[in-house]
Amino acid sequence: SKNNSVFCTGPVACNYVITDGQKEWNYSTNTVTAGRLEMKPDVIKSIDFTFGPPAQRHLERWNYDPSSEYFLKITEPFGNLNMPLELTVK
Repeated sequence: SKNNSVFCTGPVACNYVITDGQKEWNYSTNTVTAGRLEMKPDVIKSIDFTFGPPAQRHLERWNYDPSSEYFLKITEPFGNLNMPLELTVK
């Protein structure tokens, strides 16, 4: 059987963004090496994304607004999801 892969080769070529439903923000850094991560059944993987000052100047910087709701928007060929985020300011 064919395994699905997480795709993310760079901030503008990634299937994962933060959204408030109106705007979307690209990540600054992540731990997806080589742009893809193969997902195998019953194998747990972890990915770290950092959303902060963009690595590329033409991308808009995300500034947290406590009055907004935020979601991790996933748009992969094998499925889509808007996952609600509970964010805590430290």
